[in-house]
Amino acid sequence: MGSADLRLVALAVLIGALACFCTTSLLSRAAASAGRARRGWLVASACVFGNGVWTTHFVDMVADRSSMPMGYAIRLTLLSSVIAIIGSLPGFALALRPNPAWSVRIWAGVITAGAVSAMHFTGMAALTFPGSITYDGRFVAAAIVLGMALGALAFRRAGEIGRLPVRLEMAVMLLLSIAAVHFIAMAGTRIVPGMGRMPGGLLLGRMTTLAAAAASAVAIGLGLMVALADQHWRHLEHEALRLRQLADSTIEGLLIHREGRVIWANAALHQVIGSVKPDLAGDEAAFIATADTREALQRHLAAPSPDIDVIEIERPDGTRRTAEILSRPINYGGHAAGVIALRDITERKRVEDRLSHLAHHDPLTGLANRTLFNERLAEAVAEAGRQQGGLALLILDLDRFKSVNDLHGHAVGDRLMQEAAARLVHNIREGDMVARLGGDEFAIVQVTGEQPASSAGLAQRLVDVLGRSFEIDGQMISIGGSAGIALYPQDGAEPSGLFQAADLALNRAKRDGRNTFCFFEPGMDIKFREHRMLEQELRQALAREELTVDYQPLVDCGTLEAKGFEALVRWRHPTRGFISPAEFIPLAEETSLIL
Repeated sequence: MGSADLRLVALAVLIGALACFCTTSLLSRAAASAGRARRGWLVASACVFGNGVWTTHFVDMVADRSSMPMGYAIRLTLLSSVIAIIGSLPGFALALRPNPAWSVRIWAGVITAGAVSAMHFTGMAALTFPGSITYDGRFVAAAIVLGMALGALAFRRAGEIGRLPVRLEMAVMLLLSIAAVHFIAMAGTRIVPGMGRMPGGLLLGRMTTLAAAAASAVAIGLGLMVALADQHWRHLEHEALRLRQLADSTIEGLLIHREGRVIWANAALHQVIGSVKPDLAGDEAAFIATADTREALQRHLAAPSPDIDVIEIERPDGTRRTAEILSRPINYGGHAAGVIALRDITERKRVEDRLSHLAHHDPLTGLANRTLFNERLAEAVAEAGRQQGGLALLILDLDRFKSVNDLHGHAVGDRLMQEAAARLVHNIREGDMVARLGGDEFAIVQVTGEQPASSAGLAQRLVDVLGRSFEIDGQMISIGGSAGIALYPQDGAEPSGLFQAADLALNRAKRDGRNTFCFFEPGMDIKFREHRMLEQELRQALAREELTVDYQPLVDCGTLEAKGFEALVRWRHPTRGFISPAEFIPLAEETSLIL
């Protein structure tokens, strides 16, 4: 052949390079797809590669400056393009198989380079001129073998085709494979001019072939643009997916809104609110909160704030959740918006409420304990002082409760305590408060009714209900109760004084025989101190052996014969003389000194 136009040769190489890079970009998209989309990207890759090989071949052929008239048979020219496309498709499909063996990748390269070789020699067969073509078998064999070897090397890292350096390496190896087949084969090709005219039939001239090659090059360029644009959008989709996954994996629910309407919400927020809708976009964000806590959410929707508020959420299934919210302004999609972070604190609040309940309530009866009772008593006294009103404090003790524990065990005693507490709660009015102070002692603050009539009626009801038998595990148990009453403000202006007065009245009720109630009276504190002093002296009397036993005979009046004796304990006090058994025996029973 004659000399070549180097500019067209360079153009041929450039078109081949673009086609190979476009092919690897499309193959990377195929590798990232599945099903019908994967097959579509494979076909597109084969079309771009086949057209690129065809264009490279024919542009280089047109670059020949030989004066000999030449043309190209239309059918064989088109067939050569089809061979390159169809022949490369199975090679690409093999190369993109998941985890292919080395043999599979070698076969992928062999098939692809074989398609290039078939396209080349079919294209040469389409060449029409007055003369003949001869081939040097050594060059032909070298072209095919080297082309296949380079094709196999091109697919050695096909599993990493998603990386740009790998795609560039693969494109270079494919280009070298095409160049090896074409230029080495052309080096062993001899075109021998002959005599006569050009053969007849439909032929493509050089300019027509060049125009077709140019159109093919434009198509390859468009394919490359599509591949690059797709790569870019795939990257953006990947980043968007990664950000969505990151947002969905957060503990807090996230909600982006504009002018109170939801733009986007993550999976955590859907889970907290129990949404059955796949997308909340366009919904009013305020309706996430219940009506009684919606105002707090609306404040954050109107003016984002880092201050934490608490809202209640009612799910579609009727369950309620408690959540903390805070907010801040953001720029979303180029426009001002707001983001609200929502954290579900339902379980934490339940634990906190439970701990708070245990800190202020008796675990056995569920009534308020001494700590909470003291707080409520102080509040009631302060309110009564502001309103210039009155209230009553009742201290109540269960009679003979200790004997129940001793006789029946603590399990029965606990059940009895719970039943007694339930009777007390059932018999007080709304607004009054009952508490268990400890052991078998209860306290009631009565803020309703006229005093002292209301507290007297309440005390009598409580004494009556506690006097009725309790049925515990099939056993009928009788105890009873005694109560002491103190009135505000006449019996005490402070909670401590009022409590002491009620306690003194309770002691008086016990001394009066129990199962009754007693109001505080002035002078009770003096009698109480005397009572406590007598208790102390009784304890000392045992140690000083001041107690003696007198024997009183029992005589038969008919015969005047002594039938027996009564043993009577006597207490000779060193300063007060004889103290009546009627005074110290009840005290001994009360303090267990009788034992």
